[in-house]
Amino acid sequence: MEYASAEAKPFALLYEVNGDQKATRRVLYYCTVSRPGENASTTGKTKTPQTDTMSLTAVPMADGLTRARTQENTQATVFNEWYKSVWRPNTATGV
Repeated sequence: MEYASAEAKPFALLYEVNGDQKATRRVLYYCTVSRPGENASTTGKTKTPQTDTMSLTAVPMADGLTRARTQENTQATVFNEWYKSVWRPNTATGV
């Protein structure tokens, strides 16, 4: 079900690109998406999945932070726990 009165809530998107040799992990902090489009077609001899598309917007948070990513000097604990919680830089240590 979809309600016309539903308001989008911002979220963080954590991801990595498949095939990236360095396995760089990324986060977009303050994201919203549009409602998905509606796609349909008749069934033919092949089974091609229908996909929905949405527009993703990432805007700066109050502190100006929009995105971050792991780098070669990223601590192993930060890298290994990337998807357990949304990583935020520690302004005291700069990490």
